[in-house]
Amino acid sequence: MKRKLWKFYTRLLLFYCFMTAFTKGDNARYYYWSFDEGEFNGIGETPAISGEDASNEIQLSSSDIVSGKSLNFSTNYYIDLTTRRDECLLSPDLCVNGHTYCLWVKTLQNTSGWHYYFTNGGNIEDSKGVSFYHFNGDLVIKLSDGSFYYFLYHSIDFNKFWNHYCWTWNTSSPIELFINGTSATKSTSKQSKNVSTSKTFPLRFGANCEYSHPSIYNHYYASSLFDEFWFWEVQKSKEFVLNAFQLTLEFINQGMLIQSSVMLFIINNPPHKQ
Repeated sequence: MKRKLWKFYTRLLLFYCFMTAFTKGDNARYYYWSFDEGEFNGIGETPAISGEDASNEIQLSSSDIVSGKSLNFSTNYYIDLTTRRDECLLSPDLCVNGHTYCLWVKTLQNTSGWHYYFTNGGNIEDSKGVSFYHFNGDLVIKLSDGSFYYFLYHSIDFNKFWNHYCWTWNTSSPIELFINGTSATKSTSKQSKNVSTSKTFPLRFGANCEYSHPSIYNHYYASSLFDEFWFWEVQKSKEFVLNAFQLTLEFINQGMLIQSSVMLFIINNPPHKQ
């Protein structure tokens, strides 16, 4: 009995250290959504569920996961969270210290075309925000702060395993994409915007915003599973992103984060220890 209690308290302490490692240091605002109950803590609004296969509830998976449950976009639906534009999460122009996004993704289809993970109009001419999606064989990040578009394309093999995607950005430094804790590419590509940012789109998980291109009027769904979303209102370091990824793997292996039928691409390719 004592041994079980000791193991429980040890794991509790380790989990506290795990969470502290993600949130300490710079006092930046952050969001963490585990999706275990379909929650979006901190938004303060009730998610709106829409799409061809929409139901009354957010669809979760308890079998194909990184931890707990995953957000299941295997069918054609999407979730609108908020149109609020008073903070960095939705408005890159308010990210005075940059930003960092991280999300576990398992792509279910390797088909051509657009598959949007989340967006609130970062790729739309007369809007501002962020867009994260894949198009054919490229992973795409597009940001707009109202004055410039910033964009990154990275060719990738969508292997139907869980992969950990992060990107960091600041107006004075490039977008940097990390895949499974390792820097994959950087992009300084940007172009000026000479139009007003008159349109406001909701933060949407699972599909694109309407009219995301002059010739696009359809929804392009994620066809993916999501887990463990993190956002920080600051540009995190390479070391932070690597450590965050390694800590997640460590706690999965130790049983701190519930692991079911998770298939981690990195299991047979352990990250380099620094």
